[in-house]
Amino acid sequence: MPIVATRGGPLVFGPSKPGVLKKPRIILETKLVEKAMAAVVPELLTQFSRALDKIAEEAVTNVMDATPVQTGDLQGSARRTKVSKGKTTSMVTIKSGGIEGEVRGRPIEYAIVVHQLGSPRGRGRFYVINPVMAVAEAYLPRTADRALERAVNKVKAPRLVR
Repeated sequence: MPIVATRGGPLVFGPSKPGVLKKPRIILETKLVEKAMAAVVPELLTQFSRALDKIAEEAVTNVMDATPVQTGDLQGSARRTKVSKGKTTSMVTIKSGGIEGEVRGRPIEYAIVVHQLGSPRGRGRFYVINPVMAVAEAYLPRTADRALERAVNKVKAPRLVR
């Protein structure tokens, strides 16, 4: 809303009656704020989903680099799902091992049990969790800020109709 100068009187933020006011007033229309926020929230989710798609690619690369390598089967099984967007969430899943089917004649179901969770002989290396968490900690706060900024810039301020 513009700052409106009344005839010879104080400046008033928002709609006001014409004429000079005895006391200066500042008016904030909360209906405009509510309309703007209602438009920004879905756009924020869309912008964040696009950014999450790029972050997931880097997370998969980091998982592949951290994978214990013997034959390369486990390393080659690192993958991600498409970004799924709900009403209030945006999510991508990073997976490794456990692929249905066979690689070199054998299924590779051992991956998560032995290398991630740990075997009876020792702890796992957490080759999936640690790289994904590192990428999340490095990029998500900045990504959320940028997504909000893009969403606000894309959504135009609504006009209050009287």
